[in-house]
Amino acid sequence: MPVVPMFLYQNTYSKNWIIACGEGKMFEAIGYWPPELFNSIKDFAPLVGWRGEVYAPQGELASKMGTGHFPQNYDAGRQYQSVASFSAVRVYNETYIGVAPYDPSLEYIVDETKYYDIVDFPYIDDEWRHTFFYGGPGEDIDGPSVENIYND
Repeated sequence: MPVVPMFLYQNTYSKNWIIACGEGKMFEAIGYWPPELFNSIKDFAPLVGWRGEVYAPQGELASKMGTGHFPQNYDAGRQYQSVASFSAVRVYNETYIGVAPYDPSLEYIVDETKYYDIVDFPYIDDEWRHTFFYGGPGEDIDGPSVENIYND
């Protein structure tokens, strides 16, 4: 499964919020948001969040997220290779030190637990570090479910 390292940071001179991808010093800015677009994060971000979202027009079934698998029953990575994830999650503080988001206020919000789920591992290993796995079949009753996830 391809992995694309991505990160978001605020340029200290322009105050633009930059989205970039790549690793180490080999990264490229792929977009930005000027600070004028925001009220609460002009100079710093008091809150950080990650999310996955699906959309279905009114009257249609909710679509699957990722490959349609639930992120459950960890077995050395086999199943997690088929769901969406954020791995090596880091938040850089004002001194540009990356820290894992070990905050007691960390919330997991799943609107439709029948169709989607999220699993959080604060530390897996030095490569994955803090990782969130998420996904689900949506309302596709013929798709994968928690019960038959390993029989796909």
